[in-house]
Amino acid sequence: MYLEAQCMAKFMRSMLDKGIKFYPIYDSVRVPISKKDIAQEELKKAFTVNGIEPVIHEE
Repeated sequence: MYLEAQCMAKFMRSMLDKGIKFYPIYDSVRVPISKKDIAQEELKKAFTVNGIEPVIHEE
């Protein structure tokens, strides 16, 4: 759980630095549709651990 929290904190910092509003929900995030691609890229960066990329589900 600590690792996941660290990854989410990293994602949140990057989104705030870019000025993109988001709504975190446990291990998922809601963002404006216009920022979807940026959010996906930042999630991949933040949650890639030891070369293993996360799977992102879109809804």
